[in-house]
Amino acid sequence: MQKRILSFFVLGIFVFLAFGSVPSENNRGSNTSGSGSSSRSSQNFEDTPISSISWSEIDRIYNLNSKTTDLQKKEAWKNYEGKKVKWSGSVSSVGETFGSLQLQVKMNSNTFTSDVIISLRNDQRQKALALSEGNRVSFTGILSDWGTLMPISLNDGEIL
Repeated sequence: MQKRILSFFVLGIFVFLAFGSVPSENNRGSNTSGSGSSSRSSQNFEDTPISSISWSEIDRIYNLNSKTTDLQKKEAWKNYEGKKVKWSGSVSSVGETFGSLQLQVKMNSNTFTSDVIISLRNDQRQKALALSEGNRVSFTGILSDWGTLMPISLNDGEIL
């Protein structure tokens, strides 16, 4: 039974990494301006102010033990999507998927893999190369997506 659960989890991670840049149904059509948040955020990343949204605020709603329904999560995400955050955590993985640098970070010590996956800007390659698993890392990024079983995702990530 444990092997089946682990296999399902690994498959889920693979699917997320393979299709992580594709918008989920959670966010399709949620931006009424007609342009996606990732194109908006990449155009003025430097000008976007850092919000006061804390990891604990996000974690209360989107962690696996939350009693919040998916409908409630989807509604709450409207308050977070497109906001720039500055957080710190522990590096769980650094890699490249389809030419996109990705940093996975554990925000909670009891997390098995990662709580946050950050699509890094191209100019972050040297900083990403210097990271090792377990390193403490501070970063900024634009909140882009959430998933029931997947980490919170951020775009336009910068390693501080």
